[in-house]
Amino acid sequence: MSANESFVAASAKWFPENPAFPEFEHWISGDDKLCVLVKHNRKRSVYALLPAPDSSPSYFLKHDHPKEAWDILRSWIYPKVLREFFALQLLQNNGVAAVTPVACGWRRGQGVLMTEALNDSSVIEELWPKVIRDNIRKEKLLAGLSILLRDMMRAQIYHPDLHFGNILAVEKSEGTNCALVDAHGVRAVRKLSNRQKMLMLRLFTGMEQNLQLKEVHSLFQPLFPEDKPEQIDIVWGKLKQSMVRQIHHKWRGRRRKVLNSNKRSNSICRVVKNSTGTWRWRTGFNLSLAQKLIQGHKDISSGDPAKMIKENTQQRVSIIELEGKEFIIKEFINSSRWGKVSPGRERWLNNWLLEMSGLPVSKCLAWFEASGGRSYLVKEYIHGLSLYESLESAAHDKTKRRFLLGELLNLLARLYLVGFVHKNLKAQNIIVATEEGLTSLYLVGNNDIDYHRRVSRAHWQQHFNQLTETMPDVPALKQDCSQLFAEARDKWLSVVSG
Repeated sequence: MSANESFVAASAKWFPENPAFPEFEHWISGDDKLCVLVKHNRKRSVYALLPAPDSSPSYFLKHDHPKEAWDILRSWIYPKVLREFFALQLLQNNGVAAVTPVACGWRRGQGVLMTEALNDSSVIEELWPKVIRDNIRKEKLLAGLSILLRDMMRAQIYHPDLHFGNILAVEKSEGTNCALVDAHGVRAVRKLSNRQKMLMLRLFTGMEQNLQLKEVHSLFQPLFPEDKPEQIDIVWGKLKQSMVRQIHHKWRGRRRKVLNSNKRSNSICRVVKNSTGTWRWRTGFNLSLAQKLIQGHKDISSGDPAKMIKENTQQRVSIIELEGKEFIIKEFINSSRWGKVSPGRERWLNNWLLEMSGLPVSKCLAWFEASGGRSYLVKEYIHGLSLYESLESAAHDKTKRRFLLGELLNLLARLYLVGFVHKNLKAQNIIVATEEGLTSLYLVGNNDIDYHRRVSRAHWQQHFNQLTETMPDVPALKQDCSQLFAEARDKWLSVVSG
């Protein structure tokens, strides 16, 4: 009997044949030292198979273990691993870069797929944040992605679920090579429709805030060799509009999950109700840790209120350090005075919507609705300075202050593109954080936000006034701010206002 979800290799069906590799035998026996779990969800687990401890993987193994009856029946009739094996072969036969399939096996709805390891590679969703500040690496990665998409379009290959989590990149001195690692659903069509092309190209909208227009042209020109630059601009605009529609569409279902509307835990949020109230916490976070943090907040509130970083008639806020990390705890005191929607619920939903729209915010980790009427939020603490403090320190350095203002414009363009209007936008409500040499701006104080608003010139002017009023009073800084805002305005409004 296998040590992995009862998969019996001896009685399974195999294509093209049962893999006679020591690495596979190690996985069957459950050797954790040579079989490293790299990804897991309720339907599939992915393992790196090592020939020896501390060495590079020889193979990767995907293990499908569906739990729902329909998924099991479908995999029983036509195994998912066999479909993916043929899809990877299809890609390679048509000159599209993809990982090499080795063997697949299936039994009673379960299945395994082995592929050769593509060592020294990175998943693009993990690599992209590391290259956006390095123009050379960024240019090579975009060129590699363009080649991959060009080859798919030339071969009339359609991938219905193309995203940066299923594309690998190998960085070399001469260039970056990209290859597909997840080919489920891939098929060859007689001719790719415009809709199919747009669906595949939508993956680039995740890069939108870090791409300049000239980079978009370089990226798309090989894909549309007969189109003029203005036509590529139209394609790019349609892609961004499609991204926004997709975000709003997905939020309907995600909102129910975030609120645990069916009173059950799910892939996004866990929930439990007891005599103290209702606890919700992010999947992957720890309920016990949330309970300790909130108790620590209560202890400070009653024993040493001077340690509160904010306290008024509506809320109390503290920073609690536990297990080597700092967290922000927000307590909402008089929930009934806020109307029908409690402040805890409102902030919880606001933060999730912003996060799921790809905007940089401090994540909500837990939400506790106490039986007594009060509610508490546990949020991650973003280490950094406020935008005001950062601009103040960079006020006399033209390069640094213009860089910060440029990042601010990118953040606001993204905010408005998705359809959000911040009603209390101040330099103090934006945190500048530096991680691994990368500078990022985070929105905090996200309660005063309107959704799905059509941003107008009046909104632009309002936020320009709010930001300049709350920036350090340095003439050179204000002048740069006015200039950069003026240069971006026409392009900005043409995107968000259609």
